[in-house]
Amino acid sequence: MNSKNEKSLDSDGPRLSRRQILKATAASAASGAVLAGTAGATEPTRRINFCGCSQVCLNAGVVEYEDVVTIWLATEPFGPDDFETATRILTVGDRTCFEADHHQKIIAVKRETKPLPTNGSEDGPTVWWGNPSRCAKKALEAWDMNPSFENTKDGSLSYGTFDGTEVLRSNCGFGPSGGAHPGNKR
Repeated sequence: MNSKNEKSLDSDGPRLSRRQILKATAASAASGAVLAGTAGATEPTRRINFCGCSQVCLNAGVVEYEDVVTIWLATEPFGPDDFETATRILTVGDRTCFEADHHQKIIAVKRETKPLPTNGSEDGPTVWWGNPSRCAKKALEAWDMNPSFENTKDGSLSYGTFDGTEVLRSNCGFGPSGGAHPGNKR
């Protein structure tokens, strides 16, 4: 193994030690994992901002075609007759905020997709999001509807991302780009 080629390769400049090669390989693998994780993560396209119990805002991504959005409201003492709804029909691209009267609490949002032209008379999915704010807890416990909320984690309502929908608590209102308006944080 004393060929000229091998000898000339060995004498072509500085050699890297085994330790340097292992360090470079580990750093390269770690940066590749970070980049792959970043590229694979996607921003949720749907956002629901619960602003305590007084306001809830839906961005344009919440509405999938033409949807009936129902906001469930509660008034103390949360008896059987103390729950009511506010309903709006929204189409793709709509974004809206609902505000409760001073004596009401927003406790839930329900989205029902109306029949799509491609599937005839079949309704789309109905999705419920419950208000995880502390101010809604008592009303939700007294509510006899008991829907299956999408934003449930470990048996209780929660903020976070659920099946592509981000449920937030600190951003109220919307700015011109459709995101939460930075001036409306509470």
